[in-house]
Amino acid sequence: QHNGTAYGARSPFKLFFMQGDANVDRRIDLLDVQHSLNYVLRNSPTLFNYVAANTFGDDELTVQDIVTTVEMVLANDSTAEQSAGNRRAAAVATPNELYIENNQLLLKTSVSVAAIDVSLYEASSAAFTFLAPPDKFQFRSRDNSAGGTRLILFSTDGSEFGPGVHRLGKLEGKTPAIRSIMLSDKYATELPARIGSTLTAYG
Repeated sequence: QHNGTAYGARSPFKLFFMQGDANVDRRIDLLDVQHSLNYVLRNSPTLFNYVAANTFGDDELTVQDIVTTVEMVLANDSTAEQSAGNRRAAAVATPNELYIENNQLLLKTSVSVAAIDVSLYEASSAAFTFLAPPDKFQFRSRDNSAGGTRLILFSTDGSEFGPGVHRLGKLEGKTPAIRSIMLSDKYATELPARIGSTLTAYG
């Protein structure tokens, strides 16, 4: 039974969101990248904001929007509060770990990882060599004014880093330190992760 004058009435409303916030959690971060990729690959993500995910602005959601969203996440590096990926992860009790050994950035994980967001101290994009399989993964990077760089590693075909140890990249020059990390699974859910110790071989 429907009673009252409001029944059948129509009232306009406005939906406010940030461009790039595909999963509607009021942040633009790595999870939006993976969430948009799932839509492009027809993996049927729930609660998906198509308009927000259309970051390239051509009214068609494609890999170009994924790359544009990655660039938006990198641009937010100066505002640490906007990204879950900027949280320190050193004290998290988890087998999923990012660490540096002999100037190589390594991922050690017990589960499959679809995308990675990592910020480094005392490093630059020019000094980074990508070591992950280029036919499955790609990366984007951006240096910051504090003398560090931020890297986002992702796939555009749904590939994942399976359980085990993976070489992500090599950094030339002074050994950098990891500032923050964020991992996403293929469902665009954040995975627990911690920053491991930096190991350097001598002699």
